[in-house]
Amino acid sequence: MEVSASNEALQTESGAVQSGVTSQQVDYQELNGRNPIYIAQLLPGVRGTSTLGDFNFASTGGMSWQINGARTWDSLVTFDGAPAVRTRSNGAVIGVADVDTTQEIQVMTADYAAEYGRAAGRQIRIITKTGTKDFHGSAYEYFRNSELNSNTWTRNLSTATNFASPFRYNNFGFTVGGPIWIPRWARNTARSSSSS
Repeated sequence: MEVSASNEALQTESGAVQSGVTSQQVDYQELNGRNPIYIAQLLPGVRGTSTLGDFNFASTGGMSWQINGARTWDSLVTFDGAPAVRTRSNGAVIGVADVDTTQEIQVMTADYAAEYGRAAGRQIRIITKTGTKDFHGSAYEYFRNSELNSNTWTRNLSTATNFASPFRYNNFGFTVGGPIWIPRWARNTARSSSSS
């Protein structure tokens, strides 16, 4: 019998304090509105005004993030390094990450490198998956129905409300990805215009 173990390597290159959410965690989490940025609230020190149970659809405008007690407008959200926060709108995020294309969500809370500047406070970095040469896709349905819910204790007190509160929600969608095909005539035209 052979026993083997590995120890975690101590990070000595930088003093940055950061946490992360993997793409597998994004895939497995049920999100109303399919907006993965809300998963950052599961990390230590992150607090937002919306919860994972709220209906968080495409817009994240007006959402306030507080990371380790920093002011809302001191935090920065980036998509693949590009700032996604309106500077004149009290930290409103302009854009929504897609569940199927999110590779990782990083929350950097202290002592991160100067290359991640641009904010006095903390940063939420959304990194997307890289492309492939193959076509791929997915389909989904986010489904909620009161037939699957139990009744609350207070509603059970009355015979008039002795059933779960009626609720139905279906969110259908799909994604398709793959290489971009450029016709041969367009490539030839681009080459001839760049050589002249």
